Amino acid sequence: MRRLTLFLIAIYSLSFILVAQDVSENNILELVDEKLNFQSDFSCQFTMVTYRAGAEPSTQKMSLFSRPEEIDGEEKFLAIVMKPDIDKGTGYLGQGDNYWIYDPESRRFSHSSARDTVQDSDVNNDDLGTADFNTDYKVVQMTEGMLGQIDCWILDLVAISDNVDYQSIKLWVGKKELLPYKEQDFSLTGTLMRTVLAPKWTVIEGKYIYRQVFFVDEIKRGNRTILLFDNVSLNTLPDHLFTKAYLEGSSR
Repeated sequence: MRRLTLFLIAIYSLSFILVAQDVSENNILELVDEKLNFQSDFSCQFTMVTYRAGAEPSTQKMSLFSRPEEIDGEEKFLAIVMKPDIDKGTGYLGQGDNYWIYDPESRRFSHSSARDTVQDSDVNNDDLGTADFNTDYKVVQMTEGMLGQIDCWILDLVAISDNVDYQSIKLWVGKKELLPYKEQDFSLTGTLMRTVLAPKWTVIEGKYIYRQVFFVDEIKRGNRTILLFDNVSLNTLPDHLFTKAYLEGSSR
């Protein structure tokens, strides 16, 4: 998925789902973005299990903190590896369009990009931010179908921005909640690159939080990453948390 937050949190009034919505090709991406983006800080811990063909799965436990652009003018996130000990303190910092990786052994920051992966997984830096479907894509086809027992809108999207990881996307959006349950990401030539599934979520403080996400590499068969979320909070975070100084100090 373009943004990990897309699968972390989908916000809406609990009574809103009882009201019929006027959904069309012209407004569905805007409605989806409204459900996925939020006006508060967000933090959680997650376990990331990465599978690679011919190798034992690797497991990392990480802390994630994020802040939407609306709070202080630019989107921010910070992810820190807590386990295993060999990777402890490795950090990923995002401030607007700028990304850095921190290596606690050398105590150095290196520039990164939205497309770089997190801990050699199938998750990109760009997945850690908020959703911008309505800004980055347009709907070229909208049909109806089922995903298991979920009645969905099936959207074919093409990029209208250069600042995207994938040139086209197929998105399964549940009709009831307008939440994306499945995404297929395609290259410029139409090659299926990645599939993302978000089957489970829970309600915390009246907001829908996804608890499990699967990222499947469609090019390297057998490669996949599973994210499991815990200790979710929507409490306000201190400003200094989204800085290089905090990331460097937290690894000591």
